[in-house]
Amino acid sequence: MTHQPHFTFHRINLDCFVLNDGDRTVALITPQGNVDWLLPSPQQGGELLTSIPKETHLATVRGLKFTLHLPEPAAVSRPPFRFAVSDHGVWAAIEADSASPDGRFAGFHRAVITLGATGRYEWALETRLRQVSGQAVALEPAPRAPPERCADQYELKLAWIEYNNVLPANTGLCFLQAGRKRFSRTLLTDRAGVVWHFPHQHQLHYWAAGKMQPLRFAAGVQAGFFLEDLNPVVVVEECSLEPYWGICDMYYDLHCGSHVPASIEPGAEYLWRYRILYLDRTAGTELAERARRVPVTAADYRRFQYPRLTLGCNEFRSSARVDESDEASAFRPAPPEKVWEPEGGPNGQGALRITQQAARETAWTAAPPSHAPAGHRLRLRALGRTDRVSGKGFFLRVRVEDFQWRPQPGYQLVRVAESPPLTGTAARWKEIELPEIIFAESDEAHLVTVELVLDGSGSGYLANLDIGLERYRP
Repeated sequence: MTHQPHFTFHRINLDCFVLNDGDRTVALITPQGNVDWLLPSPQQGGELLTSIPKETHLATVRGLKFTLHLPEPAAVSRPPFRFAVSDHGVWAAIEADSASPDGRFAGFHRAVITLGATGRYEWALETRLRQVSGQAVALEPAPRAPPERCADQYELKLAWIEYNNVLPANTGLCFLQAGRKRFSRTLLTDRAGVVWHFPHQHQLHYWAAGKMQPLRFAAGVQAGFFLEDLNPVVVVEECSLEPYWGICDMYYDLHCGSHVPASIEPGAEYLWRYRILYLDRTAGTELAERARRVPVTAADYRRFQYPRLTLGCNEFRSSARVDESDEASAFRPAPPEKVWEPEGGPNGQGALRITQQAARETAWTAAPPSHAPAGHRLRLRALGRTDRVSGKGFFLRVRVEDFQWRPQPGYQLVRVAESPPLTGTAARWKEIELPEIIFAESDEAHLVTVELVLDGSGSGYLANLDIGLERYRP
């Protein structure tokens, strides 16, 4: 018997709304303009949400997130949203307005959910952007990504507009939760119908490394996350400007955008109509089998040869992969201060070395950071030695941050843990250990950054960094 949807909207806590189909929640809508699509199909099991612990953001994505605002030029949603449901509840619509903080752009957003011919839900979206400043606007190239957030600094050569940003469940988990991601690659189709395969890894940023620039797109193209029983994709149906994509190397999100003219005149308006839906495994496999792998050259291997960081014992003898799916973080060398010595550790193992003549603090950060699971304890142990280290010393440090939407959106530092510092000169390797870090069940998606620090002068060496994560039961 064919399922007949009966959509309804309801307000829950945190000023959020849920979209229900009968006795199950299909999606939740947050006041920041994020839609978290929880239930791909009425044939799947689901729950009826009456509250949530935290609004959707990155690692708290429960299903598939998309936005009711334009991420670039930073247009923010302006509640209240407008909700509509058909007479018999067979479709539901959300409308939202957005505006850029500088007042130069206004956005309109409409998302309509129906039950598609495949028996799965799908969304039809419309995004409009209008220049309302009264004078011509020249958009600057997108700013550099903060280096502590991404594995590679980059700067877009062309200004662009990002009309949506789509993230799958379990995004942003990274090395502390390797294996929990449901998708290992992004597939894109270009305007010639060629399918391109981009494996999910954290070190080679596809845009910065020039992998995206040769590709051209047009209405009819699609991009999404693969390969599972259900694979979410974005299909562009109509657009005023040539569509384009960006693939984030850390959070595994899909930036949906377009390049824009050098100058945007007053009253200029741009339109994107697109769908978000799930392809089954058969359709996903067919696309994957005819996909071309993004070219990774010998120069790429040399440029992105960074010692990988994973759960367990890290001997620093192997590099993070850039040609395959790899959830490892990495310590990015920056000689002469931050040096990877593949055979500089005990028994021919690798080591990381920080050397500096002047006394100052140098932190060698593993990128990207990783979200930690609630209800776990984190332990770090390693071997270290020093050569003429003065000052505070040589030590491991872990920073833990929590993202909060209020009063202003951003990461807040909630705790710092450091190992006892090593100083002086020691030819023999010494064990160093951080105090254990406990993430209670109430800790929602805390971000963990691992750093090797020399605060002073001299040389410090780190080897056999063992990272353990286990369930915590008080």
